[in-house]
Amino acid sequence: MKTPRERIELISEVSEALYAATSTFEGQVGLDLAYLYPAIAKGTVVEWGAPFQTETINLFRELFPAEHAVWNSIVVMAEPKVDEKPQG
Repeated sequence: MKTPRERIELISEVSEALYAATSTFEGQVGLDLAYLYPAIAKGTVVEWGAPFQTETINLFRELFPAEHAVWNSIVVMAEPKVDEKPQG
């Protein structure tokens, strides 16, 4: 398990990468981060799945390789389809 300092650093790294890529925390991605950050801080996981987190899952896959520490806090429950559009 990561130390509290390592968890804070991970949250900061994820925040900076996402903001650099999107320039906003609005919309579904922002809602998903509201659950992800406490999960990282507590050492627990969030469960994401299509269709609701499709945009977030795809964005995270673009930014963070499969071995990145952020994936230790995310369980993908339902895979987005290639042509699936986010709902909302």
